[in-house]
Amino acid sequence: MSAILWISLIVAGWGLLPAIAATRKRPHFAAIAAWSIIGVFVAAPGLRSAILSTYPQDSLFTLKPLEQAGVVIIAGSPMLIGGWLAFRLACHLSVLWCSPFARVLALTANLNVTLAGYAASYILSPQIFYTYYQMIIPGLPVQWVIRGGKGLTELASALQLQGDDSLAMSAAGAFFWALSGLTISVHAISWRARSNPQRQLR
Repeated sequence: MSAILWISLIVAGWGLLPAIAATRKRPHFAAIAAWSIIGVFVAAPGLRSAILSTYPQDSLFTLKPLEQAGVVIIAGSPMLIGGWLAFRLACHLSVLWCSPFARVLALTANLNVTLAGYAASYILSPQIFYTYYQMIIPGLPVQWVIRGGKGLTELASALQLQGDDSLAMSAAGAFFWALSGLTISVHAISWRARSNPQRQLR
């Protein structure tokens, strides 16, 4: 079984668990996001090992502390915004239909839109980071660094979460799976809430 298939199965199963658990309230964005991230770490032991080793050879650690902070902000802010937008989209689509077949179609469409949007963002992101590096590293030429096909190939590799990639690749793969788990969790909890109207998604 490939790493991608294995991780996807664990993430999908993990995303269904909140709906199975008996809770009084349906969780907020922060709770579902945290749950989804934990699921990714459960699914990828290689990622856990890499984090414990703190990626000692990663190029990020060749920068000065303030420069590192800039990279983290540039990477983290879109992830936070993207996660919130994915959550809101899932909240909207998960309550539109009642029949089981329509719900499955809504989840499938939701995953396709969310993950395709993330893949497009991933392909475009190198230009943003390169522009930042031009600001902090003298002499870098002005150039176009986006490579569509190569970017998708790199993302496919990152999705395996083997732990031997760079910090950026690991973060990219982990965020992809976290978005998947978040979307599945929202839909699963929404489906369960239909049987208990007192539980409201926030």
